[in-house]
Amino acid sequence: MSNIPTTVMLLAMFGLCVSGNKAIIGSNSTIGADSNIGNSTIGNHSTIGNYSTIGSKSTIGNHSTIGSNSTIGSNSTIGDDSNIGGNSTIGGNSTIGGNSNIGYGSNIGYRTNIGRNSTIGGNTTIGGNTTIGGNTTVGGQTTIGGQTTIGDNTKIGKNSTVGTNVTIGFNVCLPKNTVILPNVVVSNNTNCRNSTIGGNSTIGGNSTIGGNSTIGGNMTTGGNTTIGGNTTVGGNTTAGKNSTVEPKVPATKDQPSSSRPGAVTGFSKFLCFLSSVFLVVTL
Repeated sequence: MSNIPTTVMLLAMFGLCVSGNKAIIGSNSTIGADSNIGNSTIGNHSTIGNYSTIGSKSTIGNHSTIGSNSTIGSNSTIGDDSNIGGNSTIGGNSTIGGNSNIGYGSNIGYRTNIGRNSTIGGNTTIGGNTTIGGNTTVGGQTTIGGQTTIGDNTKIGKNSTVGTNVTIGFNVCLPKNTVILPNVVVSNNTNCRNSTIGGNSTIGGNSTIGGNSTIGGNMTTGGNTTIGGNTTVGGNTTAGKNSTVEPKVPATKDQPSSSRPGAVTGFSKFLCFLSSVFLVVTL
């Protein structure tokens, strides 16, 4: 590496702006036109797109790509073999692990850490002070509030919303369109399907929440719990471990009336009538 290599000086003639005389650009790297590189380090074989900004004291790893019109805040680190899509912003003091991919048009808040081999879909917003583990996938057009922690090997589907101050464990699966309100804890190995989980709730480990379900606020479920699909669980409720909450099945017209609690059949009424007649005759 050299402070201002020949390739950079040649690119400067076509509109490149390298700010700060301590910028270090690795060998065989490309800096796009009208980009602004602070006193930072760009690794070998990396590409910085046109009109992009790299803040001061940041490091872009080897074989990494920063798309056009993107901003990497100061004191941030982009690992080796990573890709930051165009029109994206990585806040200051953040770390993107190696071999990770941040989709086009995403906004990653300051002091956010994303582990290795993770993928953040396009047009996703992640609040500041958030930690996302390695081998984790967040679908596109998802919003994750600040001060949230998401464990390793977890999948969050696209178009989902995760509130602030949420903790999601490892090996958790949240399909698309899932909504988790603030201050919720979703423990390890939990599977939720297109559900809404109210604020201040805790979902125990190894649990399953069926599709299109709604979990009210201040809800606590123990581990190994199953909540059936199309179910509504009211707030301020506690379900112990190894529990099963099934959806309510209303009586139908085709269902025999005798199977409905409290129902009296016509035959039962006839027996009551005969008993009354017999009692009168006897008297």
